[in-house]
Amino acid sequence: MNLSNIIKKLSGPVIFNILGSLFGILSTIIISRYYGSEKLGTISLSLKITQILMVVSLFGFREQIIKNISIYLKENDSHSASNLVSNIKFFSRISSLIITAIVLVILYFFSILFDKDKNFVPFMQIFIFSLVFIVQTKNNTFILISMGKYKKSVLFDGFYNTLFLLVLLLIVILLKINVTIEILAVVYFLSRIFNYVTSIYLFRRNPFFKKIKNRDFSYIKNGKDFFAISVINTLIANIDLVIIGIILNPKLVAIYAVCSRISQILELVTYVLSTAISPEIATLFHDKNFTQLKHVILKYMSFSFLIASIFCLSSLFLSSTLLNLWGDDFSNYSKELTIMIIATSIGFVFSPYANFLSMTGHQKVELRLNFIISIIFILILLFLTINFGLIGSALAFLVRIFSINFSRFYFSKQILKETI
Repeated sequence: MNLSNIIKKLSGPVIFNILGSLFGILSTIIISRYYGSEKLGTISLSLKITQILMVVSLFGFREQIIKNISIYLKENDSHSASNLVSNIKFFSRISSLIITAIVLVILYFFSILFDKDKNFVPFMQIFIFSLVFIVQTKNNTFILISMGKYKKSVLFDGFYNTLFLLVLLLIVILLKINVTIEILAVVYFLSRIFNYVTSIYLFRRNPFFKKIKNRDFSYIKNGKDFFAISVINTLIANIDLVIIGIILNPKLVAIYAVCSRISQILELVTYVLSTAISPEIATLFHDKNFTQLKHVILKYMSFSFLIASIFCLSSLFLSSTLLNLWGDDFSNYSKELTIMIIATSIGFVFSPYANFLSMTGHQKVELRLNFIISIIFILILLFLTINFGLIGSALAFLVRIFSINFSRFYFSKQILKETI
């Protein structure tokens, strides 16, 4: 597969991912300018916490779905694929309901813990009910990825989600509704429901999957390593905003969230690229076609280096202009944004190796790596944020992105050397 074919294969999903991110960015601009940066900080923190809870609810099923169903499809094993999907949807539904109930209890009986941000409890008391729908939508996107339908998976993993959100916010503005934090929670909640309903309609049209009600708890046992990896990965990716929310005020949380969102535009391409290559890695490694596997990864890395260079150079010149879109409160933080843009650009170069360890049966190696890096990152983040404020948080962000991506690259290369 040459570079032009890779670009052609990924162009559709990347465009939808970028559009989805654009809709999301426009939504945050609307919230910041119409309703205040404090509310945006509350929402950003709530979304990060929900992201962590979503991964816990999924039991590490993402890797099982992408790896196993891509193999089942190749072998035309409809029964095994259907059994896997049925059990995963059942167990994740139960876990998300339990977690929702636990969160509601904590918010009701321990609301004093969240006094620093008066908007957090009323927002989460409504938005947490979307967890069940978010989890099932994720399962549907994982199945689409395993089937090679990357464009459709991106639609439900970001595009429709933010499109529905933007439309609902515009409706609220046009109707001149008096917006409270509870109204914003309902808007976010409805956007997740609409996204879920759309994904269900598409998924049920696929004749390959049958209805099976045989409960097999071995899937939970088989996914324990994947579960630990996904939880640690999500904590590494999201704990920064939670820690910053504890140390700093909601306004600075909003500024960090915006800088993070701008810098991570490139990660939208990372997601598409890593998910596009994951089924290829799983099947080529399963077939012991190691030479072809190495060739495929090198081709993807040529693409990732080219895109990273273009993104980094163009974004650095526009950092102040971009931040000014959210208001005057944001425009003085271009240094933080610059650091974070450099970080994601470096990380993107190594993105073809993002899922290599999990897709090749080396999830225990990835688990150890992620655990060590997460501990180091949290300690560095606490120290730098407490002592240097938001610029320290940005530097910790750089450390996290580089260390996790380079370590995956290094150990994946070692495995390839041993097999070729």
